[in-house]
Amino acid sequence: MDYNLYIGDVFQQEIFDSKDIKIKRNLLEMLFYRLPKEINFPLSSEFKSTISSVKNDSIITKSAQLKDKISKDLLKNTDTTNTDKLIKNKWLDLGIKMFKKGVDIALHATLKTESFSERIIELPEFAMPSGKFKEIEDIDTFFSKLPSGGDFDD
Repeated sequence: MDYNLYIGDVFQQEIFDSKDIKIKRNLLEMLFYRLPKEINFPLSSEFKSTISSVKNDSIITKSAQLKDKISKDLLKNTDTTNTDKLIKNKWLDLGIKMFKKGVDIALHATLKTESFSERIIELPEFAMPSGKFKEIEDIDTFFSKLPSGGDFDD
């Protein structure tokens, strides 16, 4: 089993991979979104946000700089934000910490392969049922020919 750790700016993903399980790549990509090329078969994957590790003062400073840029560029206002005062505001700091923790909780997904079952797939499972089939010219004709009511599973 291999262990892979992917770290982005505010995201992290841990993947435990098995090289012994052989499955066609196109089938795996139907199940696992954006599966990295070096991963053969993920047994376990944990994706999470790490935004709570970002220092609050860097968020405040960047936000204040963006506000100042917008006000100077669009509103022709030359007042600047006192970032030192904002950084020392304990209520703002507490609010940002709570927000970051909420983002971390919301952006956390775990995928685990619990068990495998072996079964031979029989040829009739892939075969078309016998019967007379008609070629349908367009999608409207197709939908008009579908049965209505009863136990029809659409």
